Amino acid sequence: MKNGKLLKTFNLFMKNWQIFEKNCLDYLNQSNIDVMLKYTSKGGSDSTISDIQVIENDILSYYIEAKMPKSQCGQFVLLKNDNNEFYFSERNKIAINEFSKEIIEYINVNKLNEIENKNIPLMLSQELIVDYILNHYKEKEVKYIITKNKDGYKLIPLNKTDLINTFDFSGTLRMKKSGSRSLTKSFEEKLIHYIKKDYINSEIIDNKKMYSLNREGDFIINIDGYDLFFKQQDNKMYVVRILSNTNNYCVIFSLNLKQ
Repeated sequence: MKNGKLLKTFNLFMKNWQIFEKNCLDYLNQSNIDVMLKYTSKGGSDSTISDIQVIENDILSYYIEAKMPKSQCGQFVLLKNDNNEFYFSERNKIAINEFSKEIIEYINVNKLNEIENKNIPLMLSQELIVDYILNHYKEKEVKYIITKNKDGYKLIPLNKTDLINTFDFSGTLRMKKSGSRSLTKSFEEKLIHYIKKDYINSEIIDNKKMYSLNREGDFIINIDGYDLFFKQQDNKMYVVRILSNTNNYCVIFSLNLKQ
């Protein structure tokens, strides 16, 4: 198989954001004229680490966040207290700050905690959302956002003026499942029974139980009322996680590139 066909086949099993991030990395490396500067992929699906790290003189200098023209750009989880008011969950991997406090106060004052919709638009100012995003990315050592419009790739410096001039921002209060946990032994026999037509074998790789299946792509099956998420790794190997049955509210931020 020629390299072009191999790349096209590989891309079929990548999500759009993964393809976009790879293309951004390729662009940065191809346009780089500084031999002391290197760009490498880092974050992947781990949202706690940014997408592209910049190495200068063999030392980590900063990160670049790859963002499609319309995409999410941050979130935090909320819980409810005995008074039915939202508060910042201790399970967040980020720390509460003055901007997230202001957003939570807005939600409680406007009694959005009493609305049962799964998606509630937040009428927040662009300045407040950008302040939150700047603080969020500063903690991740991000200096630029890379995106793409009809004229090509753009590196956006991480400051308030450039962000507001480049993107429209929005916030949503959204109900979603609250994370996942490792597969328990009690589920394993049932799991193999459910996937037996695709099951090849299982083994421990990098301290994780991996399942080799004769199929492609991520998928979910339900066993005894629990959703089991199969995340594809290399060579048709899968990691399995039990998705939580608990619904929590999240504040989710999105950006939309101005054309």
